[in-house]
Amino acid sequence: MSFKGKRNSYDAQFKLKVIKFAEENNNSAADRHFAVSEKLVRDWRKQKKYLFEMLRAKRYRVVLPQIRDSFE
Repeated sequence: MSFKGKRNSYDAQFKLKVIKFAEENNNSAADRHFAVSEKLVRDWRKQKKYLFEMLRAKRYRVVLPQIRDSFE
């Protein structure tokens, strides 16, 4: 079985936006709105804490306060 689509990578900021939208609506709505698979949305919701840590890490010095505050 071969994969026929293009593989994408998403940064932590985008993932957190998708998570916030999914929490306010549901995973399927986030799937349709952001054009990512529902499986990715489920996985990202499980990784929410880790994604916040990535934003605080050395690589991600700039943290958008509105995203961070919306989850606290």
